[in-house]
Amino acid sequence: MTIDLALIKEILAKEANKEFLTLYEKDVLAGWKLNQVDQAQAIEALIGQMEQQQAVMGTIIPPGMPGVTELSQISSHMGDIISGRFIAPSSAATSTEPTAAGFTGTAMSGEGETFGSDTYHIVGVSAGTLQFGLSASDGKAYAGAGAVILDTSGLTVQADETSPFVTFKDEAGDTVATIFQDGAGNLQIELADNTKALAINKGNVFINHATDTGGNLSFYENNVKKAHLGWGADTGSINIENFEGGNVYLIVKGAAASERAILLYDRTADVARFRVRNNGGFEILECATDPDYIDNYAIIYHLDTGAVKLRVKQGATETEITLHVQGTDTALGTLGTKNPPIDADKVIYRDSTASDALVTSTWTQVKAFLKTYFDGVYGGGSSDGWTATAVQPTRTAADDPTYTLSFASVDYTGLMQEGSPVKWTQDSIVRYGWVSAAPAFSTNTTMTVLTCCNNASTDYDVLDTGTYPITGFAYGLPKQPGIGMPINIAFWTVEVTDTTQRTKASPVQNTIYYSDFGSINITKPIGEFITTLSLLVWGSTPSGTASGGEAYLSTSSSSISDNEWGIMGLVQAPTGTVSIGSSAIHQAVLTGAKATHYVIYKTPYTGLSYLYSYNNYKKLAIRMRSAYL
Repeated sequence: MTIDLALIKEILAKEANKEFLTLYEKDVLAGWKLNQVDQAQAIEALIGQMEQQQAVMGTIIPPGMPGVTELSQISSHMGDIISGRFIAPSSAATSTEPTAAGFTGTAMSGEGETFGSDTYHIVGVSAGTLQFGLSASDGKAYAGAGAVILDTSGLTVQADETSPFVTFKDEAGDTVATIFQDGAGNLQIELADNTKALAINKGNVFINHATDTGGNLSFYENNVKKAHLGWGADTGSINIENFEGGNVYLIVKGAAASERAILLYDRTADVARFRVRNNGGFEILECATDPDYIDNYAIIYHLDTGAVKLRVKQGATETEITLHVQGTDTALGTLGTKNPPIDADKVIYRDSTASDALVTSTWTQVKAFLKTYFDGVYGGGSSDGWTATAVQPTRTAADDPTYTLSFASVDYTGLMQEGSPVKWTQDSIVRYGWVSAAPAFSTNTTMTVLTCCNNASTDYDVLDTGTYPITGFAYGLPKQPGIGMPINIAFWTVEVTDTTQRTKASPVQNTIYYSDFGSINITKPIGEFITTLSLLVWGSTPSGTASGGEAYLSTSSSSISDNEWGIMGLVQAPTGTVSIGSSAIHQAVLTGAKATHYVIYKTPYTGLSYLYSYNNYKKLAIRMRSAYL
């Protein structure tokens, strides 16, 4: 190695290179303290020492020989290099610090380089971002810019929906299969060649569902679910479903019949109890602890003739019967007939609570069952003429003596009609009435009930069902009330009477008078009523003049609604002063809705002195009696 002492002198003479002198002090002069005055002398002394060293080294490396520029020129074995870091920045790096944003390259450090909260001892970095790392303390490996992590938790691979987690390739570099997550969050294994299969050659396959609601193995075609094999956690069963409505085949192959069997195990005892096999016929065999031991069995044969036979062996007894084939039922038409059946006869049906096993019941049992059912729907009859309803009504409107009742969610229009007697209990009192308007149904059955008409007692009113719920509601046949129904005519009659003389002086011909005669009226409830009108009408006129008066029952207080309801007292041209009157009773049936009827008066003549209603001589009476009695 050649030292250019002249060049060293020139460098050391410059103020900018004092740092070199200071470093050299530490290594060679072992703590000398220099000051500004001694600096030049010290430099001269150092140069002298270096000249002596060069003379010595010149004996080792002759002048003209090249110097050492690489470690490999000295030895191929570096020995132990202890402490420090090995940093290899790339040509694009702007920093030599591995964790700096400007560093790109690799580094190795005994103390490690920290990225985030993790420390790695061998790292690869791009622009300050860790691309791969290996930790010497716990063996954690970090790769793929964080997409792949290998640590004590296992191997973690992160990818979005557009990138596979794992890709398998063959020796030519072609993709064989990928593992990825689809848009629905499902993990899928996709083979590049759909003619190939995913095989598990050894070991077991477990399908587990964390919520214990069941795990399924589903089969798809072009991402459409076609079938699945599932576990029914609620029933403890294995379910095989074909969503296309096709068949489900379970194929068992074997050279011998004993090799083509499906064993059904008792999971509590872990032994085969039955086996199903094809041995010239479809067999269901009972197994002992040795599956080859057959004690009891059932075999179903399907013959070429279309007949199906069942052979059953129970111990030493073997029985064979021919089963019915659908579409070949000709024997039932040849059975004998019996009419009527008696209570001891039997009907056959399947017991849904016992795996649809065939069972029988007598007609006595069937009739009792049907009576219980229909009594619950329509109410049960009794010997007192009343039939109870299963549903109790509520009151929805009140207009004494009529009330509207509603039966929730049932149709009773076939049970009761207008004129049907009814009874019920409220506030511990049994009450009675009549259906006065035909029942109607729309979600609920509604009907109008007529109660006591004479207002003598409130014991027959329909009370507010919110306070007094109805119980024991029952109905009877029209015109045939059951036991306990009051049949007193007065009880079901609406009546208005008047005993005061009413007078109109100088009445005008054909003018209707109502308020002048006491404003007498009556209100007909809903329903059918036989109605009567009784009164004495009187007219007074001068000599030689026709005289008379008329009275009507009308739905209007200012006009005549029906001439049929007229009561008249008339006389033609008498001599002298004449008073003429008439007392009559008129009767007719009024039906329909609630309506008010008015007693009105008029005279068809002119010149009357007075028009009278002599109610003090003959009581005016309007009576409306229910026609349902």
